[in-house]
Formats: sequence, structure tokens, C-alpha cells
Amino acid sequence: ITGITSSLGKWLAEEFASAGCSIVCVDSDLESVRKTADELASRYTVIEAVGPPGHRKQDAGGVGKRVWSYQCDLKNRNAIRQVAERINNEIGRIDVLVTCTGFPGEDIFDTVSTTLMSHYW
Repeated sequence: ITGITSSLGKWLAEEFASAGCSIVCVDSDLESVRKTADELASRYTVIEAVGPPGHRKQDAGGVGKRVWSYQCDLKNRNAIRQVAERINNEIGRIDVLVTCTGFPGEDIFDTVSTTLMSHYW
């Protein structure tokens, strides 16, 4: 979930986690994204088999880990590519991408461009 620290991002993360999904938290503010990930991890500690065997990489942070946090400037194509590659290498395949990015005070073109295009970059 990109924009995980927004109200909508947090709410969606709670919904996915309560349904048994693993959550990859991505946002631009490292401290906030870690705090959000820690809160989710403390509430949703039990992991069940989700997906086929081998769906997640074995070295993805320990047995039973369900929440990861990554910092990324979601306006920067290069940063998005780098974090996507890192997530793929460390965790494995992502089944659902949720983009909740929005930037208060910016013009609508920047917000729409980031929200609609960042997952292609």
C-alpha cells in the first residue's frame, strides 16, 4: 500500500491485515511508515497460509512476518523503481497494489499524475 500513512491507507491496511493478508507499507516519511507498520504488526501477529507454497521468499524477514515498511519518494520514478525491485528481491511477488498517494496543497495535475501513474513506473 503506497501512501500507507494516510487515513485511507491505514484503514485499507487494517482491512487487508484482518483478512489475513501480508502488508507492504510504503510512504515518503520513514518514521511514519515504520510507526504504522509496527502498529499493524503488533495487532496482526498470527500468520496463516495465504497463497500457494513458496509464494513469499523464505528469507523475507523471518517466519511469520506479515508487515514490512519501505520509504520511497512517490514522486520520483527512479525511487519507485528501486523500492519495487527491493520489495521483489526481499519479499517476492505482490498480488495487490493499492495506491493511496495524494499530496495536499499541490495542484491537481501533480496529484493525479502521481496517483495514477506511479504504479506504472
